[in-house]
Formats: sequence, structure tokens, C-alpha cells
Amino acid sequence: IQAALEPHEDELEILSRHELEVGTPGAKEVLTAEREFKAFKGFEVVVTPETIPGMKERDPIRGTLVGRDVHETVVSVKGRQVKI
Repeated sequence: IQAALEPHEDELEILSRHELEVGTPGAKEVLTAEREFKAFKGFEVVVTPETIPGMKERDPIRGTLVGRDVHETVVSVKGRQVKI
């Protein structure tokens, strides 16, 4: 997926704005491949927004990974779907 998004990064700004991290006991992983997103669907995740110079730092988003497509990642936070 990352390889497919890179040619459109200037237009979409997905890769530069978001990093999806999944915390597991004793290890940290950053999801990058579509198969990883499918494997961790339904698991607790932490989305860490990248801080852009001149913008206020945002808190990490914690919730359950619902899915993702080319345009957005969806995380369920306290039963509410948040599109990132």
C-alpha cells in the first residue's frame, strides 16, 4: 500500500500525516502493509498524528482498528468510528 500511495503523496498527504502503531506487550510495531492492517483488524491500536511545524500537537488516538482504504484509516473510539 505504501508503494501505491507514494506517487500520490503530494496530493493526498496520507503518509506524512499519519503513522499507525500497534502496541503489544514487550514490542512495538508500525503497520505499513495491507496484510498487516488486515491481521490487526479488531485489535487495539494507537494512531500517532505527526506534528507539523506551526500546528498544535495532537494527542494520540486510541481505539480498535476497524479498517482502512486508500483515503482513510478507521478506528473505533468508545463505539464511535473515527476516520483519519
